[in-house]
Amino acid sequence: LASQKEKGKDYTETAHPVYQIIFIDDIDKDNLKLIDTYRSINDEGMVEKYNLTTRSYVQLPYINIIRKQKGLKRMTGIELALYIFKNGIDNDIIGLTDQGVINIMKKKLEKFNEEAELRDMYYKRDLNRAANESEKQEIYEKGLAEGRAEGEIKGFAKGALKENIDLIEARYGIRDDEWVSSLNIKQLKEIKKIIFEEVVYEKFKQRIEEIHE
Repeated sequence: LASQKEKGKDYTETAHPVYQIIFIDDIDKDNLKLIDTYRSINDEGMVEKYNLTTRSYVQLPYINIIRKQKGLKRMTGIELALYIFKNGIDNDIIGLTDQGVINIMKKKLEKFNEEAELRDMYYKRDLNRAANESEKQEIYEKGLAEGRAEGEIKGFAKGALKENIDLIEARYGIRDDEWVSSLNIKQLKEIKKIIFEEVVYEKFKQRIEEIHE
């Protein structure tokens, strides 16, 4: 509306009505309607005098309910158009010959199939989209796996550090936080075994440091 405003003129003289159509792939169970249209009204229910904006919400899944209730042959042109928009041109739609909207859709589909370049471009676009989605999913799953592995390592290391520091202090009377913190996972796991095999701290420390991942 703002772009239609002409300087020096009242907007009601130059602006044209604006219709917004919002497609929703869901159904509001408290408002079972295919198309729900709203306009500006006041507290008394009167429509705004110079209202130029009309907004319609289309609950797409509801078209399949209408199809079951009425059947394709009894559906209106707009209902058929929305059915095709939701479900595509299936065999039942192709079988209809007396509906103008169906004939238009068929002609567009035939033209599309005849134009090899356009068809190839469409298929390549879908292939690229599928490849991108597959790549994104693979990256996402890889990230989750790496995150879980990293979390497990960090969780183990944090708990093992304190436990081993306390164990070494109890065994040898030495608290060497810095050295224990520098050890890898494999070395930390071996502490509980080697600590009872060596009486001398320096010998124990040497054996732990000789362990490599």
